[in-house]
Amino acid sequence: MELRGPFRDPSGIATYYLRNTTAGVFGGDACRVDVTAGAGATVRVCATSATKVYASRGREASVTVRLAAEPSGTLIWGPHAAIVQAGARYRQEVTVELAKGGRVLVAEILVLGRLARGERFAFERIDGALEVRMGDDEPAYSEAYIVSPGPNLEASMAGRAVVASVYALGVDPTRVGSRLNAFLNPSCYLAGWSELPYGAGLVVRSLADSLSEAEGIVEGVVDLVAANLACPEPPVT
Repeated sequence: MELRGPFRDPSGIATYYLRNTTAGVFGGDACRVDVTAGAGATVRVCATSATKVYASRGREASVTVRLAAEPSGTLIWGPHAAIVQAGARYRQEVTVELAKGGRVLVAEILVLGRLARGERFAFERIDGALEVRMGDDEPAYSEAYIVSPGPNLEASMAGRAVVASVYALGVDPTRVGSRLNAFLNPSCYLAGWSELPYGAGLVVRSLADSLSEAEGIVEGVVDLVAANLACPEPPVT
């Protein structure tokens, strides 16, 4: 793995690019990434291109990610896209740790096959997990899923083969909800958002026809939320 930066994006946020210097992720690979935004800092870590997850040949490939934000720190993780190819067995686990006032945006994209070649839903299995911790308390939110190819999966994807997710953790949904509703217009995207329990934040999910469409959705959501976080809190009346 290689980390390049810092650079400055158009809004002035310090931005790093994390990339896999090999051809991709193979069966038996085990990658671990640990990123912390220091107190009061705002930083973004994204990818230069999608990661290809190749046929596992009986051995699972895994990526474990720990993301943390210290008090009043903001970390934007992504977008990171993974193209899960035929025969791949892939596990991804993400843990987010938030100090008081810390915020983390997690933007992930799963492409279920090499779509340009007409390959769809030919992987073996995808395991995913996310856990959000706020301070020293018990997890405020956790989820886990297993995705396997088959008619039920294809039907649930409504003919699409790309899943885009953005978790805005430590973010007050009331500050961005109306803007998200306007952006995720049902006539434009097959997408929606939900508030997470225990004040953990919110999640946006979308189904897309292509990686480029999913990237557009994710970038739009991340920019919308990040811009709102840069605004001062409204006065209390």
